[in-house]
Amino acid sequence: MIVSTRANTRRGARAIRAWLALHDFPRLTVTDRKVNAVAYIDDRAVPYHRLANWDSCKAQLARLTKR
Repeated sequence: MIVSTRANTRRGARAIRAWLALHDFPRLTVTDRKVNAVAYIDDRAVPYHRLANWDSCKAQLARLTKR
């Protein structure tokens, strides 16, 4: 399943499906709604869990914004 804010329009969802097909991905559901999952793969994810701390999250966010 692909979850993307771009999929909030039909045009955006079609563009995602076209890109997936071009790159030989299997047919996947494309949506803009997050569903229950064990994990998400995200190019902008900033993890926070019981072993992390807020300072670590802020440092990761700062690195992302320096791109």
